Order: sequence, then C-alpha cells, then structure tokens
Amino acid sequence: MTSTLLMRPSSLRLLAPALLAAPALAGQGWVATFGGAGFDSVEEVAATPDGAFVAVGNTTSFDPSGDVWIARVGAGGSAAWERILGGAGADSVQSMVPTADGGALLVGSTASFGSGGWIVKVSSAGSIAWQRTYKGTKQFNAVEHSPNGYYVAGSMDQNGVYNDACVLEIDPTGALLWQKRLAGDAEDVAACLAASDDGVLVSIQSSSGFPGSPKVDPVPFTRPWLVKLDPAGDVLWQRVYNMSGGDVINDIVATDDGGYVAVGEILAMAFFQGDSWTMRLDAAGDLLWDLRAGDSFSLALDQGSQVVATQDGGFVVAGSTATAGAGGEDFWLLGFDAGGTLVWNTTLGNTGFDRGQAIATAPDGDLIVGGYAQGFASASIDGLMMRVSPTGQLDAGCQLAGGATPNEWTSQLSIGVPAVTPSNLALVPTSPLGGTLPIDTWSFLCAPQAAVEGLGCGVNPAGSLAVSGTPDLGGSFSIELDNPLGTQTAGSLPLLALSAAPAVAGSSCGIQVPGFGMAGPGAVGELLVALPSFQTLPGTPWGGAGSPSTVALSVPNDSALLGISIFAQGVLIDAVGPVTIGLTEGAELQLGN
Repeated sequence: MTSTLLMRPSSLRLLAPALLAAPALAGQGWVATFGGAGFDSVEEVAATPDGAFVAVGNTTSFDPSGDVWIARVGAGGSAAWERILGGAGADSVQSMVPTADGGALLVGSTASFGSGGWIVKVSSAGSIAWQRTYKGTKQFNAVEHSPNGYYVAGSMDQNGVYNDACVLEIDPTGALLWQKRLAGDAEDVAACLAASDDGVLVSIQSSSGFPGSPKVDPVPFTRPWLVKLDPAGDVLWQRVYNMSGGDVINDIVATDDGGYVAVGEILAMAFFQGDSWTMRLDAAGDLLWDLRAGDSFSLALDQGSQVVATQDGGFVVAGSTATAGAGGEDFWLLGFDAGGTLVWNTTLGNTGFDRGQAIATAPDGDLIVGGYAQGFASASIDGLMMRVSPTGQLDAGCQLAGGATPNEWTSQLSIGVPAVTPSNLALVPTSPLGGTLPIDTWSFLCAPQAAVEGLGCGVNPAGSLAVSGTPDLGGSFSIELDNPLGTQTAGSLPLLALSAAPAVAGSSCGIQVPGFGMAGPGAVGELLVALPSFQTLPGTPWGGAGSPSTVALSVPNDSALLGISIFAQGVLIDAVGPVTIGLTEGAELQLGN
C-alpha cells in the first residue's frame, strides 16, 4: 500500500488570542508559538534572501506517530504559510537549509514513504517539489550546501545491533552523487557537518574503539569523532576528542580562517547531568581552546545545541540550562567575540521546560532562536520562535518583566593538543580556569511598550478623540470623545467602537461615509474600524464643544495580550440635533508592559 504525503492545516500563532493577534513590528522582539495538544518543537531556523525566515520542526499534535511542520515566517513574526507534512507512519525532520529559489531542503526520517533517511524539497510557496528516501539509510541528521548540490549526513544499519555513520552528496534534484560509510566496531551516528571550499567536516557521535582509545561503555556515552572529507568524499584527516565519559557535539560551523567552532555538552556518568561545551578548532582539527559552562556538581543538564557566526566576527551559541533561569529548563544564549572570550550570556524562559535548539541571524544582526516551551500558549509543549537583539536582549521598543538572577559559571580551558597522525586519537588535556560570571535571567515575555497612534486622513476635525494615560497591562486609561464644531446637542450619548482591525487593511485611512460627519447634515464622516468585529462601550454624556464625553477602560493583567493592537473610534449619537451621528477620529492602541 502506498502512502500519500499529507499537508495538514496548522496553526502558528503569535502569543495572543487569535481575534486580536497582530504582527509585531520589524526591529522589535517577538515571540511566536505553534502547536496543539501534543509535543511540538522547532528544530531549525534559517534566513531567506528577502529578510524572512524558514522554520521547521516536529509535531505529534496531528498524528501521535509524528509529522513534520514547516513555515515561512516574516520579519515581524507572522506566518506567510505553514504546512504539516506526513503520512500514516512516523515522520520527522532533523535539519534544513534554505535553497536559492526561496524554498528549503529538509532531511530526517520516514516510516510513511518507505523507511529510512528522508529528504524533502519544499518550494518558496510551501508546495512539495520532490521527496526521496535512500536505500540502506536509517535517518538523516544534517544537511549543508555543496559545490554540486548538498552534503547530507546521518546513519545506516551496521549489523542489526549498531549503526554506522554515513555521508552522501546529492544534486539539486536529489540524485545520489556519492556515499561514504564511516564505521568503527560499535555505535556511530553522524550528527552534524560543516561545509567549506575544500570539502566537508563530519561530526560523529561514536562509542566505537579506535587506536589509543578504549571503547565507551555503556554505549549511550559517546565521544565526538570528526572526519574531514574532500569534495569527492575521500578522508583527509580525523580526530577523536575525549573530555570525560560522554561528550557530545551537536553543531559545528566553519570559520573564515578555515577552522571550526563546535558546540555540545560534556556529560557526567549519569543521565541528564552535564555542562555546555564550546570548542574552537584550527583547519587541521587541532584544538585551540574550549569552554565548559554550567554547574558540574549539580544534577542538571546544560547544553549547547547550535552555533551561528555574527556580523562582528564572533559567534552566538543557543542551548538550554537547568542550572540557572526560572526553573525546569530555559533557553540559554552565549555570545563570544572572535577570540573566544565570553562577552555575554542570558537565559529566557519560565518555570516549565523550555529548550533552545536552533539559531539564525537576521539581516540587521538580530538573532532568531527556535526550540520549544511549556506553558506559554497552552499547557502542552509548543514549538517556539523568538527574535532578540544581537546581544541577546530585547530592542528599545520592548520591556522586560523580572530582573537578573546571578549564578556561577565554571569554565575549563584546554591548553594544548599533542601532535597526532590523521588516524590516531587526539586526546585533549584540560586545565580548570576559575572565576564566575553573571547569568542574566529574564522572565517572558518580550513586549513593545504601550503606545497610542492616531488614525484617519483628516475628514474629522482634530481633537475629536484624545487618549489620557497609556494602555499598560493591569492599568487603566481613558478616551475622550468630542465634537469641537458644536454641531450636536449637549447630552448626546457616546459609543466607543473597538475592533481587532482597521476598516481598510494595511491603511490608517478609513471609509468615507456621506451623512455621518460632524460638519452638518450630509457631511462626510470617516469609518475607521472594521465593522464585522467591533464591540461598543458606553461613556458619560457629551457636554458640548470642549466638554468631551469620557470612556474609562482597564486592561487585564494578562501576558497573552502583550503587544496586541486594538483599533478604537468614538461615535456621538444625537436624537434631536442637526447631526444625528458624529464620527470622531480613531486611534490604534498597542497594549504594553
């Protein structure tokens, strides 16, 4: 029986009720989530040439066996389109790269369309260009651009007990150009790779035994094995790095000088216990320095998941920590300069389990971070994306809720690497480097400051609507309605129309309505709010020109409302005067912190 690739409806949402949801402004921080009742996560984010982003992740909200989620997300955090990809079996994505045509190439695994490593090409509009599986492979974990198409890395079956690492190159249509099996005598899985002009560096999580290195036992504890291949897939050099019983490299990127930066974690001989690990390698794979961060004495897992180069020549690591932060696990961002000095770090999250798994840079240097979070938009675990400044902070237009929590930082610096031949083990001597650094802890959410902006194109007189105070969460403000021309009778009753949208989408101007103006019978008024979604509130009677009617409003102290825009317009109703209905000016009210 054949399976059909399904494209199910999804629901990316800004962190707000759907009725009032509005994109945040570009250049401001934002938080967006997607998901349903299952487990949903963002695995990879990447910038597109036009300033937008492509994000991919996994979801069990539509099928418990697992599907793939992909979305094109604008600079302000709203989704241009979303797709759920999957069949009757378990399907997942592990990595993605954007393509020159504005689409993306996804790699992972499938049980719906055959079995094993799965590659899907998605167009810029979100349609499926092609999909392929590759005989003998089990799962693909990484993908990068190559001179002829793409390098892909993952695993293939060795003997029914262990897996071997595999690397392949495909052309832009998915056709196989070459394939390389990299294997020891136990478990070996290619986890990530970094492409450069002279080939590709593959990072393998290995429990195999190599010359000069004992086999890791039990198998779940592995050490990183790096293999450099030339463009034809031939081995140039290899290294094995050993810091403790179990060390993991989750991501590696090439640097401008021909070297590499790798991130992961150093694991203790206990599950769910370890520290974040960042290391710098030269072009031959020799260790220049490394930094270990976390609390080695606590039963907590701190890890680096992905690293990205920054415009100033440094790099930023995205990961998670259970040592610091608000509780559970939290997003953890670490900023380094070009020389490897830690310049800043911060955690973001709440008391649930929040994990950073992906990071990309925006054209202006902002950071786009992806992962998952618990308890923000729902009680379940949802995929989450956020935009922060180049230093991991919110832009000036946003405020923070909460303060900084100091915590200790431990580091471990490698001071040298013995000379090795390409086939031998590179043992890593280390020396502890003392000292503490603060970890800045923010509580969610990022939100713009409260703001009021007038609407309309001058049909109604200036001064007919005024806002006193600012629409802050948990606060109150008032709106005053007036007819400065005095063309209505004192005692006219006010109504304040509130809407989730302006009358004309994308424009501050409204709809000109003959017979509803303030200047007299037949005068033109301007409708500024969307009629299908508005609600009205009464206020005090109008006292005549210069004695406005007042409508008092309060804002719930609900973080889900942060950054939401509400459009307001006042209406004065006169039963006896020459002007029966007077339409005032309108205003856009942005709820803030």
